[in-house]
Amino acid sequence: MSRIDEVKEHWKEITEKLSGNQENFKDYLSFAGKTFKYSFADSALIYAQQPNATMIADLPTWNKVGRRINRGAKSIAVFGEENKCRFIFDVSDTNGQKAPMQWRLDENLSNDILTEVNETYGLECTNLNTYLLTDAAGVLMPFSSRTYFSESGISYGLNRITNAMIVLDRTDEMNSNGFTLGASGSGKSMQSKSEVWDVRMKYPDDEIIVVDPENEYMPLVKPFDGEIIKLAPESRTKMNIFDTDLAYSEEGVSAISMKSEFIMTIVETAKGLPLTSAEKSLVDRCIKIVYHDFIDSNGDKDKLPTLTTFYEILLKQPEPEAKDIAVALELYVKGSFNSFADKTNIEINKKFLVIDIFEMGEQLRTVGLQVILEFLWQRVIENKKRGVRTWVWIDEFSIMFNDGSGRETHQSGEFFAKVYKRIRKHGGVVTGITQNITEVLQSKQAQTMLSNSEFVILLQQKKNDLDKLVEIFELSYSQEQFLKTGEKGSGLIICGKKVIPFIKLIPKESLMYEICSTNFREQQAKLKSSDKKQFASVSR
Repeated sequence: MSRIDEVKEHWKEITEKLSGNQENFKDYLSFAGKTFKYSFADSALIYAQQPNATMIADLPTWNKVGRRINRGAKSIAVFGEENKCRFIFDVSDTNGQKAPMQWRLDENLSNDILTEVNETYGLECTNLNTYLLTDAAGVLMPFSSRTYFSESGISYGLNRITNAMIVLDRTDEMNSNGFTLGASGSGKSMQSKSEVWDVRMKYPDDEIIVVDPENEYMPLVKPFDGEIIKLAPESRTKMNIFDTDLAYSEEGVSAISMKSEFIMTIVETAKGLPLTSAEKSLVDRCIKIVYHDFIDSNGDKDKLPTLTTFYEILLKQPEPEAKDIAVALELYVKGSFNSFADKTNIEINKKFLVIDIFEMGEQLRTVGLQVILEFLWQRVIENKKRGVRTWVWIDEFSIMFNDGSGRETHQSGEFFAKVYKRIRKHGGVVTGITQNITEVLQSKQAQTMLSNSEFVILLQQKKNDLDKLVEIFELSYSQEQFLKTGEKGSGLIICGKKVIPFIKLIPKESLMYEICSTNFREQQAKLKSSDKKQFASVSR
């Protein structure tokens, strides 16, 4: 067994030992006072390997104070960088000049520290040798070691510290929106699908919508009795970007005013350049014209305008800017990308919906992503009126922060941030999923959204991505180690103020695994097996 595998085994054993028995944890706390300069992970690993250690340092430090490592002494291994070990030694494994004095606590300083500890943590310790109860000591731990079980929640696997099941209800948090972030091969796809699966089972009256750019969620449609909306060039699916409900308003802003803002965003994206003041006034005027009959009819759906109507009104305007805008929109009205030019021809009657954008292409995507976000927003409003909560998963949400090559706009990212916030306000729950973390973090909007999130699942990470995530989420060194083990389906759950190390593995023999797995070799083996059965059948 390699040293790093030994360290992982020590880590597993010591965390189980400390969390499973209060006396063991008391003993550890007494020991930890001698290793106060080390992180919890380092201190716990030192305790696991050399519980009688009194003074710890690495080789360069011992050499610096004139001491050498004894021949044959075995180092204490702790977690290092990039799935490697760091090696340290106890003073008992060294020789040479007199060992340096350990730090001592005099009576005056002891009283000051005691006062600070009691006031900070609401304790009533009378001396610094007083043992803390497990819950009180928990505030000194770098992660949550308590049991988390919500009757209204779903399973997120096992707590790596306590081995207890983690059952959480995201909607209990101030902000139930969240993200799932993991490197390729970290189990991100299975983790996300299992959450979708569990939500469908736990909350059968809620509606689930998945934006699927890679055809990964199609296998869930049939068992969930769902439906698919396919958006691609020359697709028969139509979505009217002028769909709205006159009765809706937000913070004093009317539905038409909000729709006007959205249409301007679409126009800017189609142009690939920000609109001038004159162009904004022109677009606003045309929007009011196309909505005139709809407003006069008090919201008669038959009189809803379309992008085609808007295009025709633009061509009738005298300003040359109107013709320029019409030309920018022509591809989406008369060309191959006319999925958003006419009245909506889809009717959603299912509780599970997959929006397939696998074949959308970059040209249609620049406008299409914003139309999808607007559709999601309108759907959340409709569902709220019916008393239905809407859950939304957007896979590879990194595409939302890219309007396409050569463009000077970032409207998709800005609109995504707005819709993400709006959906939360109306009882919806949104999850962004990605492995392209570096790309996402290039956007200030994305960084702000991540840092403000109350629910984040962090799976195994690449080195560069991990450094940035540690900074954003203010993770401790000990917490960081759980994102470097290399184990699929494991990492950290950040839920409000809780940071929980977890692992969630789906049994390979389960129906969920069979349906949800995207492992290429397994799919290849399944196809070969199917071909053999068909051949055998034909042979008979």
